[in-house]
Amino acid sequence: MDSQIITLQEDNYRDHVQANDCLVVFHKSKCPNCKVLLKVMDKCKASHPDIAMACINSEENDVIVKELEVSRVPSILVYKKGDVAARKAGIMKPIELAELYLSA
Repeated sequence: MDSQIITLQEDNYRDHVQANDCLVVFHKSKCPNCKVLLKVMDKCKASHPDIAMACINSEENDVIVKELEVSRVPSILVYKKGDVAARKAGIMKPIELAELYLSA
């Protein structure tokens, strides 16, 4: 995964989304669809370096997962001004990922 895509944990998640408009992907390490979406994030980041992107392992951060009611992985949450502005589950193409962020 691209080094510009930040990996978040429960201890820094809230601070990060409050301080940054960003796109956050919830994933599981052995989920094949999650692996695909993480590669899509890399491609999207390459063509849209201005979009802040992060990921969080839902298996290791169950408090946040329950709090945000993330029931499927991969799930994408877009944060604008500290609030969830958009939410989508499943695989997307790089352009669709960018559009989700830009249209939120």
